Amino acid sequence: MSQGSEGGFEEFDPLTYQEGERAAASIIEDYNDSIDILAEPVQNAMDAVVRAEENDLYSDTDDDSDECSGTDKESTEIPAKVRVEINTDEGIISVKDNGRGFPLEELQHFIAPEATNKRDLYDDGTVRGHKGVGLTFLAYGFNYFEVESKTPEEEPYRLTLEDGRRWVESDEVDAATRPKAEPELLEEDELERGTKVTIQTDETTRPSNLSHVFNTATMMKTILETQTAAGVVPPLDESHPPVDITLGYTSDGSTEELDVQDRYRYPHERLNEDLDDGEAPLQTIEVDTESDEEVDPADRNAHHGVYSFFDADYISSKITESHTGEYLTEVDEIKDYIQNHELQVYVLYTYSNEYRDKLKERWDIVGNWSFHKPGIRIASDGMISLWHENANLSYSGGRNQRLWFVYHFSSDVAPDSGRNDFPNETKDVIHGTKQFLHSDVVSSADDYLRAAPPRSGRDSELQKAPLERALEMDDISADTIEGLGTIPHRKEPHEEQDVVSIFNQLVGLGLLECYKPSFFTGVGAFDGFVRYDPDSVPSQLHEVFPGSSSITGQQSAITLEFKRNGVDIIEHIVNETKEWQEMDLLVCWELEEPTGDDGEDTESDDEDDSENDDIVATRELGGKTVTFRQPTSSEDRRYAGVTHIATLSSAGQVPLRTIALKDLIEQT
Repeated sequence: MSQGSEGGFEEFDPLTYQEGERAAASIIEDYNDSIDILAEPVQNAMDAVVRAEENDLYSDTDDDSDECSGTDKESTEIPAKVRVEINTDEGIISVKDNGRGFPLEELQHFIAPEATNKRDLYDDGTVRGHKGVGLTFLAYGFNYFEVESKTPEEEPYRLTLEDGRRWVESDEVDAATRPKAEPELLEEDELERGTKVTIQTDETTRPSNLSHVFNTATMMKTILETQTAAGVVPPLDESHPPVDITLGYTSDGSTEELDVQDRYRYPHERLNEDLDDGEAPLQTIEVDTESDEEVDPADRNAHHGVYSFFDADYISSKITESHTGEYLTEVDEIKDYIQNHELQVYVLYTYSNEYRDKLKERWDIVGNWSFHKPGIRIASDGMISLWHENANLSYSGGRNQRLWFVYHFSSDVAPDSGRNDFPNETKDVIHGTKQFLHSDVVSSADDYLRAAPPRSGRDSELQKAPLERALEMDDISADTIEGLGTIPHRKEPHEEQDVVSIFNQLVGLGLLECYKPSFFTGVGAFDGFVRYDPDSVPSQLHEVFPGSSSITGQQSAITLEFKRNGVDIIEHIVNETKEWQEMDLLVCWELEEPTGDDGEDTESDDEDDSENDDIVATRELGGKTVTFRQPTSSEDRRYAGVTHIATLSSAGQVPLRTIALKDLIEQT
């Protein structure tokens, strides 16, 4: 690196290697998670610590030992340290390590987008990034970026780059307007060995306000341990030293100090700290899925969750032809991939969906964060990624929301470039093994898990005697079908099972005899399955709610979902317990409960709002909206008896055909 005439460093343009603006903008777009601003500098710090350990920089040899006496020099271990500071008042995040330091010329290359081959650096062990372009993101995703560093071989320096984000988003892309990185030579004693990276947010950056995103000190500790490289996923590589990680969190002028664990926090850990009086602990237990030992009576049905770790030998021993994938097409290929990458898989299975909510509360997660939720995550080389996928297990009923997986590939899994995700072979392994691994844990869990709490929240109602509840219920508002008779179900539906009962009674009476039930279930991936016979549509139904005359064989096989109120189907979507595209027919009593003072539905007073004239019900939840409208034709309706068509804001025009039984009875 050239020096100026006064012995200092010259400013340089990190983007001389590329067009610059387009490349930097593309990289910034790939970072769409608020945690990235923290994950990237923490990853750099943890990498620096590992490299320092490999170069024996944490051993401090006593040079004053008496060599003439023949005694060996004494060596003491210097602890590896990482310090994270978050100041929500000033919008500043800084991460400092006492690792190997960052040579200035190397830093210059890392800031420039794709100026070096990040894949080669990963293969060489220099970086472990799951995007590989993290310093470019930090330099040009924000308007203040500062690096202070000192290596054993070089003088300490400070480098700043300002207005990077404003330039990326401006129309001025010529070299003259590009911000320049300005290095400054520091005195030898101004810095200790290591690196400190500082970023400041403002109204143009994402996130723009740290206090809105990183709400509490304890939540930031949780994020560091579960979402960043600070939480190292075991088993640890021998080159990874223990790291003393501390967090300083400043808000409203006050700073809170916390110690951070340098080990990944699994979702069965740190659940019972600082419990309020009377708050029961969540009990979890590790189980050996291959053990034939009797369950200790003290453990029988006493736990909220069971978990297991599976190693490469066990997983590969279970592989058969049915577990191969699109890219690993042979049994030996998938077995070799598992062994070569020393795969370890963690699986947690819990007693009910309530565990997820308790986990959020115990980990002090504030707001709409979802990183505590069930599903599958990937770690590589000891570092957790932000990659997440719903389990989407076949024949698992509601268990998808009670299962957590962590797949740890301990070596040589190519990092995500920010665009291309993990390798397809990795996903073949996940999709080929998740089913039997979850089954192994679930089959071992029966003797350990306590009973799930009641699904309904109306506890006071459930405590009443059945006869008392029945007498207090309102009579069904529409109970007679002309020419077919009276519906046996006499009371207004309160639960999903009431809707199932009335649907089956309408099939028996003949109004819905075109729907041939195969089975109904309360625990499956869907609530029921029927065959639709267009030749069995009764004339009474055809006159009011006619269906299509051209139903294919595939269309005649229908999955059912039952709800008391149709709009509540969105809860399944937001909670990720159902897939919109996999549901064929929704059966409900009514779309939504009446809200008017006289018991009638309230309607908008805006008679000129013609755009929404065909919308009869809607509900918004979790940033998604479900909307119900009237069918426009028999082809739109497809199945006889369909009263409404539902669409989801995040699913385009994919329809969910709906039978609102109350409307059906009243209009036929």
